[in-house]
Amino acid sequence: MMRALALVLVGFPAQADTVSCVLVDGTGLSFVIDRNQFVTAVSPEEPIRRKATVVRMGADTLHAEPFLIGDMRGFHAEGPSDSHMMFVVHKDGTAQLTRRGDGLAIDGTCEVTP
Repeated sequence: MMRALALVLVGFPAQADTVSCVLVDGTGLSFVIDRNQFVTAVSPEEPIRRKATVVRMGADTLHAEPFLIGDMRGFHAEGPSDSHMMFVVHKDGTAQLTRRGDGLAIDGTCEVTP
């Protein structure tokens, strides 16, 4: 049993990016993207894998779905009052948080560390 567990752990190295940001209003925002969540299924019979992360924004914590698109990364989540939030980080570290519903758009800068 332990040998099988060791083989599984060796086969799937931890690959995560920590994204730490500061929005122009001074709010801190951070989340982690686990790259193992984006691995292609081995078999078409495998269930769809849900991607999840926890975002810390100021004193608030929210559950979100991360994404990786080329050199961009970010998340989308349900915001306050059933609004939809999207946060996008570009390759150069610039970022924007938008919230559909009230039209909120806030810029920021981020650092991504593996």
